[in-house]
Amino acid sequence: MTKGNDLAHPTNIIDPERQFEPEYHTGLTKREYFAAMAMQGMLAEQWWTSPENLARCSTEAADALIKALNDKP
Repeated sequence: MTKGNDLAHPTNIIDPERQFEPEYHTGLTKREYFAAMAMQGMLAEQWWTSPENLARCSTEAADALIKALNDKP
C-alpha cells in the first residue's frame, strides 16, 4: 500500500557514534514528490492559468495517483 506521507526516497544512514541506532534521511513525501512531477509537466506545457490553479491541479494529480496505486486490480 502506498501512503502519501511515506518518504519518496528513504535512506538508512548509519551514524558511527550511534552504531546500532539507524538515522533516517528525511525529504519529500511521496505525495510531495508526485505533485512536483505533475507540476513539472504542467509547467512544461504552460497550460495552467495561475499559480493557485497549478498547485491545486498538481496536488489533485498526486492524490489521484496515490489512490490509483492503492486500488485493487
